Amino acid sequence: MNLALEAPRLAAWSSVLEALGQAAWLVDAATGRVTAINAAALRLLGMAPEQVLGSAADTLIATPEDLAFWADVQAGHG
Repeated sequence: MNLALEAPRLAAWSSVLEALGQAAWLVDAATGRVTAINAAALRLLGMAPEQVLGSAADTLIATPEDLAFWADVQAGHG
């Protein structure tokens, strides 16, 4: 991934996430890593951005439903 090319897209998505008003984050489907997160999600998790960004999504909220969802994503199911 070319970060110089991706930075403007991530900035745009970060703005969208903040405008939602609900906890939300973006996850790179290929890696399962968090690429953007809004303030509401950080409050929900009780974490700072540097603790979350780049983390595996399935480690943030590991309910059985979430683990099944991320396993499906990793298996290539949408």
